[in-house]
Amino acid sequence: MNDLTITTSTGSTGSTRVRIAGEIDIATAPHITDTVHDTLAAGAREVLLDMADVTFLDSTGIGAQLHTKHAAVDQDVTLRLVDPNPRVVRVLQLTGLLDVLQDGAALHASSGSSAQPVGSAEPVDTAKRSGP
Repeated sequence: MNDLTITTSTGSTGSTRVRIAGEIDIATAPHITDTVHDTLAAGAREVLLDMADVTFLDSTGIGAQLHTKHAAVDQDVTLRLVDPNPRVVRVLQLTGLLDVLQDGAALHASSGSSAQPVGSAEPVDTAKRSGP
């Protein structure tokens, strides 16, 4: 059984902290996206994903974080990762997503173009290539 605890609190500055504890995997990731979507629907202007007590993060958890980031950007809300545990930091460093999630860097809206971190040196070429 996968243990996951999610709590939310709103600070005096209006930031909503979503504290996540336990394992983020295929069974638990949807709970995180649901919580963040509910937080956005409630009118949050900044969402802080507190992952200090996350003990495991798989690709589904990474996808959930990116999904919530895109949802926040679509609503002009800042969403960023705070206090990640070293295991989470390592996974996000390996995928190149740590700065995007931790520093609150915005993602380009996906209006027909590929999403990429702001400040990326090279545009992402998503055109399909045919032949050798």
